[in-house]
Amino acid sequence: MRGPGADFNRRQAVMKATWAALCVVVARLERLSDLLFYVYGRRYVASEAKILVSLPGAERQMPHSDDAENKDVSTPPRTLGVFMAIDDTAFLDIRPRRLCDDSTNRELMSVVYRSEVERVHVKKGCIILFRGDRIHRGVENISADDLDRRIHAYLRLADEPISTEWRYKTYPAKEIID
Repeated sequence: MRGPGADFNRRQAVMKATWAALCVVVARLERLSDLLFYVYGRRYVASEAKILVSLPGAERQMPHSDDAENKDVSTPPRTLGVFMAIDDTAFLDIRPRRLCDDSTNRELMSVVYRSEVERVHVKKGCIILFRGDRIHRGVENISADDLDRRIHAYLRLADEPISTEWRYKTYPAKEIID
């Protein structure tokens, strides 16, 4: 399950078409796309859904956003992140007031403070939907035995092409302990 962007003690894999759970995930993503069409009047399409697994002892992920293109995300947002809980162990660290629109030392890296983080508990069967440029990160797994499992996908405006440069990238942020 080790794929691009996976770090030590974290794994990700595209959900296989033969998995029964994929039908449920696809149906939920299509329903979200329908709801967004009613809100914005534009169609969204879903990426491949990935299952994310944090092994026991996994550290916090580096803060990042999922939309790394060099232009504004806009309204309606070009990209939306979707985080689905498989069980009650799913948490996500979000910075509600922080988007990847800052840079320091011309490195095009946002700077965030640890005190800004809000940890969100996502209960089994629930979904969090967030803008693609929202800074977030996976949380640590302090368990000695249990795996933290969740599903992640993107919704992208159907009429807005995705650049080949962005396809497998995230936008890192530098975290400062305050």
